[in-house]
Amino acid sequence: TSGYSTSMGIYKLRLAICNWYKRKYGVNLDPESEVVATMGSKEGFVNLARAIINPGDVAIVPAPAYPIHTQAFIIAGGNVAKMPLKYNEKFEL
Repeated sequence: TSGYSTSMGIYKLRLAICNWYKRKYGVNLDPESEVVATMGSKEGFVNLARAIINPGDVAIVPAPAYPIHTQAFIIAGGNVAKMPLKYNEKFEL
């Protein structure tokens, strides 16, 4: 083997995640088709955006936001509409 894990992540980790969800929430997940373990949140967020955004789709993103939230939708071929948040002790729509 190359020494690299699969793009879905290490199977034992995915299985452990499934077992945790089963204990915590009573949810049955399939580690082969319903769980992906990424190297970090940015990679996961970009992969999510690419899975759900079609070219030309509009994604509404709160502003201010973490930059990857906007960039991921652009990488996926979508357009971004920013929804300004108001600050009055906390950010609210």
